[in-house]
Amino acid sequence: IFMRLISLAPNVTNTLIDMGCEDMIVGTTNHTDLDSNNNVGSWLSPNYEKIKNIEHDRILTSDALQEDIRDKLLDIGLNVNHYNLTKFEDLFYLIDSLSDLTGIESYELKDNIKYRLSNIKRNQPKNRKTVYCEEWDNPTMVAGNWIPDIVNYAGGEYPYMETGERSRKISEEEFSSYEPEIFISHIC
Repeated sequence: IFMRLISLAPNVTNTLIDMGCEDMIVGTTNHTDLDSNNNVGSWLSPNYEKIKNIEHDRILTSDALQEDIRDKLLDIGLNVNHYNLTKFEDLFYLIDSLSDLTGIESYELKDNIKYRLSNIKRNQPKNRKTVYCEEWDNPTMVAGNWIPDIVNYAGGEYPYMETGERSRKISEEEFSSYEPEIFISHIC
């Protein structure tokens, strides 16, 4: 099976590339490093006309923020696979689903991720530090979804959110109340 895919989600695009499916990607958003593909707009503002004019088999979306986009694409009669990843383990579901869609085996990628995670867990520090991860700066938002998992895997404490909760606004008082020792800014 050779699928022609339009990926409107950068995380899905990168997973396809890591699986060796780069040649199947016929359209992406401007949030990718792929130069040879048709740019179909941004993550939250795709160009629907351009999408309709690219020969493709499936469109890939991800996250609750793209549900309206998915619905509009379905309403105009296009085939869409939507992924709503909220925990780190959901990455393995995404990989399996993309493997089923493309016919490309994903064992090597999943094994590589599991190997890297086991190395990280094995090398965790003895003293766990409180970590704060900021996803956005105006308004100030604490990172949710899979970030608590990642901090935990690396040996940190993440008291701000539970795994799977959406990123949310945070007050200066709440931020300070946990006395973070490590501050990570990864603006979306």
